[in-house]
Amino acid sequence: MAAVAYVWLVAWPAAVVASYYAGVQLRRRRDLWLYAGGAVVVWGLGGLASYVSGGYRALVAGSPANAVLMGVAVFGLPLVAGLWVGARRQVLDAMREQAEQLRREQALRTEQARSQERARIAREMHDVVAHRVSPPAGSSLRSCSWTCACPASTASPPRRASWASRAHRR
Repeated sequence: MAAVAYVWLVAWPAAVVASYYAGVQLRRRRDLWLYAGGAVVVWGLGGLASYVSGGYRALVAGSPANAVLMGVAVFGLPLVAGLWVGARRQVLDAMREQAEQLRREQALRTEQARSQERARIAREMHDVVAHRVSPPAGSSLRSCSWTCACPASTASPPRRASWASRAHRR
């Protein structure tokens, strides 16, 4: 029994690390309660072994007040610190994900704005070019005779009514 108590008193750094790790890694309440219950049972057995063995170990961990104080110091505080660090990591991960989502949305909005601006500029350029090209193209088509577009054997030129010919007919 004394050997168990001695190992327990020497092994407290491992208990601190285990409590911190449990606080950081365990997310479900059930798992946390199972860990806390197991820690209380193990700590209680260590305190009982210290009490039964007597001497210095009985003073350190055998009295109920010291056992509770050491249990809080060795299991409770590291567990709470681990829970806090785990929650902080989750919040930071969520914030990073949200920032990344906002960056993606901003890039998408920027690309949409670019494409809309390009489409607007293309429409304006089309209107300007069409406006400037239409009158010369139309006048060149009007001045071209029918025979330049069609071979003479396939069609006869249409009669064009000009101002002079209309005035001459009257």
